Amino acid sequence: MLYRMFKKGDIAGVVFDETFTFEDARGKLFKPFGTSLQNSNPQAFKVEEAFCTVSKLNVFRGMHHQAGKHSATKRVSVVTGQILDILVDAREESPTFLNLQATRISKHNRISLLIPPGVLHGYLVEESQTVVHYLYNNTFCPNCDSGINPIEVLHYLGIDPINLIFSTKDLSLPRIIDSVSQNTECPN
Repeated sequence: MLYRMFKKGDIAGVVFDETFTFEDARGKLFKPFGTSLQNSNPQAFKVEEAFCTVSKLNVFRGMHHQAGKHSATKRVSVVTGQILDILVDAREESPTFLNLQATRISKHNRISLLIPPGVLHGYLVEESQTVVHYLYNNTFCPNCDSGINPIEVLHYLGIDPINLIFSTKDLSLPRIIDSVSQNTECPN
């Protein structure tokens, strides 16, 4: 039987979900999510989309969130590899507004994060061929995808971005968190 432990993060609404794995001579089994777990989950949600990323060492993805009527809660898990997962609370009404949280997530610790709408999410890949699994409670809307440039966040964490790999899109995001609008109007 899989045992689950939930604990709150440093940002309001963020929940760490630790799944203990079953291991034997064949390998390991872990279950990052299941409908049977909904009753024990402090912030259950209906999954609308699931996808994975496969990333090279030193890739940085984010800092994103989906705003407006397509805002989404997401669960993030690492299938294989390791990331430094980074969150920034961009919700002006939140008691943890502008707080930053960084957590190492790997194939070894089997932590999943439940991230509420309005919290910016990104991660630094620390092992080559890292696979990250996402579950969303809303469909992805490219017109509602918003965020901030990750360079300032990395500098704040003491991470030199010079040898990291970024998307052109992420580097073109605004550099000031105050420019992130929670009320983005989606034309869809």
